[in-house]
This record gives sequence, C-alpha cells and structure tokens, in this order.
Amino acid sequence: MEFYLLFNILKDVAKETDIKYYMIGVAVRDMLLKRESIADIDISVEYKFEKFIEILKKTINIKTIVFFPLKTANIALKDINIDIVTARKEIYPHNGEMPIITPSNINDDIKRRDFTINSIAYDFSKDGYLDPMNGISDLKKGIIRGNREGLFTEDPTRIFRLIKYQNRFSMRMDKKTEYDLMRTFKNRELFESVSKSRIHKEWEMILAEENVIKCLTQMKKIRLFDNILRKKINIYPNNFMKTFNNISNILAIFYNNDISDVIKIADMLNNGIKKSTIKDIENILSYIQNGTIISSNTKKKYTELMKRIQK
Repeated sequence: MEFYLLFNILKDVAKETDIKYYMIGVAVRDMLLKRESIADIDISVEYKFEKFIEILKKTINIKTIVFFPLKTANIALKDINIDIVTARKEIYPHNGEMPIITPSNINDDIKRRDFTINSIAYDFSKDGYLDPMNGISDLKKGIIRGNREGLFTEDPTRIFRLIKYQNRFSMRMDKKTEYDLMRTFKNRELFESVSKSRIHKEWEMILAEENVIKCLTQMKKIRLFDNILRKKINIYPNNFMKTFNNISNILAIFYNNDISDVIKIADMLNNGIKKSTIKDIENILSYIQNGTIISSNTKKKYTELMKRIQK
C-alpha cells in the first residue's frame, strides 16, 4: 500500500470514530519535506489502543499484526511499515538506560521525541498539524534543534541520530543544541549504561546513509570516539567502502590506533566479536602498523582492506 493511500484511509477513519490518533515523527517530517518515498509511519493513539487496532483491521486488509509490550504493534504491508503505540510519557531513571513508560496524551508523546523536526504530529480528526516545538519552522530554515536540554545525557545514542539527520538533510545545528552536546561530553561515564546492541544499531544506520563519509567526518570533528573511549582516536572517513562488511570498515576507518582500542571499538560497533575475529584484527593491524608477518590466508581474507588503507 502506498503512503498517501494509507494516509487518506486514516483520515476517513477519523471521521467515523471518537478515537484520538495521530501520525507523528519521521513520516510527518518527510511528508512536509515532500520526499518521494515514505516507507514507515508511526501512529500514536490516545488510550484506546485495542479499539483502534480493531477498526484498522476491519478497514485495511491486514494479514499479520505483531504485538509488543506496552501496547505497541507493528503492521508490515507490502510497501509500508506501520508502528502503532499508545501515546506515552517517558522518564529516564538513569542516563543511558531505557526509560520508564506510562500511558499519556499526545502532548507528552511529542515532548518525549528527540529533535524538533521529529516532534511534529498530524491530527487526523482535525486534519492539521500539532507543532508545539516549532519543528515546521526549523524544517524550513534547515535547523536541527533538540526539543529540550539534556537530550543526549538521557540517551547518548541520539548523538548518532543528530549526525545522521544533520547530514541527510544538510542542516545546521542550532547553538543551544551544540552547547548541550559539548556539555554532555563532559560526562566521563556517558556511554557506560548504553548497550552494545543499541550503539551497533545506530552505527549500522549511519553506514547505510547516502552521505556516510560526511557523517563519519562529523564524528571526527566533534571527537565522538575520543569522548567514548576517553583518549585520542584517529578516524579516516574516506577509507569507508560500501562493499566492505562491518568489521572491514571498522578496521579501515580506525586502523591507525592502538590495537587494543580498535578491538574495543569493533566489539562496540559490531555488537560483540568472536575470538577468531579478535585474532584477525590483531594480525592484520600488526602487519599494517609494524610489518609483522601474517599467514597468507589472513592476508588473502583482507586483501581489499589493505589496498584501501595503503593507498
């Protein structure tokens, strides 16, 4: 199902029910930006989650709905993915950890978002936008702005998303968000409560970006990995290759660092690494950095990587 067909169906459904539901987040942003393809839509429902699901099942030919805890569901149609949640409020008991979630209204659901450009909702019942954070204005001006202070302290993975959106849409960071980011880096334990799986997920999305080298260059500029490892980390964005797997790209980008630090980075960005991979990293970096003899099999396995690094 094409996005605008689904959008119009949801508008029609709103005329026949008293349930308050809203499109929110990236789909609203991308619709305002008039992007050609919108493949994901987030729907936030106030309180009557189950009733809304039943109405949707009757309206659209849905074969499978996958339910998750906290009244959340996913519907994967042929051309579009629908995530449905109960409007909620989030409280972070400890920085970097997952939040405590309680059902609430659309205003609290907007407030829990990350950047103003992602904090715009579309009210199907009123056929209009809810924009308390002035995200539409920021979109027009090309500004990426956090929708509150402490955004990156709450969840440090938002730093990856900041980089991703800023470079995808060629935006500039506003001064308060930049200050908030720099202040966040003063926390020496910033990433200690963040799981490797969450960092890996954000890293993979960065590598999938069209402007990936610009994203990596910005990581270097703001010294993201210096702040994660608390020491100087050399980064070579131009060594990235679309044809490389994740480990080869990590080695290409971070090869000129202490081997132990590269292993830490690989373990984090790959969501864990096998002992055999650690051995490969040790061997290939010893060869590149010090000319240590390695087996022909290892050399063959990483031939393209070595060509890339040694250019």
